[in-house]
Amino acid sequence: MKVVFNGTVEKRTSGGGCRCKGKVSGASYVRTKMYILPSGQSKTFFAGKVEEVSEQDGNFLLSYVYKDVNGDYRAVFTKVEE
Repeated sequence: MKVVFNGTVEKRTSGGGCRCKGKVSGASYVRTKMYILPSGQSKTFFAGKVEEVSEQDGNFLLSYVYKDVNGDYRAVFTKVEE
């Protein structure tokens, strides 16, 4: 199965080493992320790059979603039709 990593948007927090609660200071686009797959393999994915994975690993990755800054759910991975 071929999948592509869409990237994610994560909230950034600011706060020093004072162990105080951090304040949200915006969002950042994550272009690289490492996942440990059900097959036991750890793999780093890059946004926009198509990767070949097993059927089991692909279904696992396609189940990932994240909540963007607007509160909408977005898919982290998309299946690439051959």
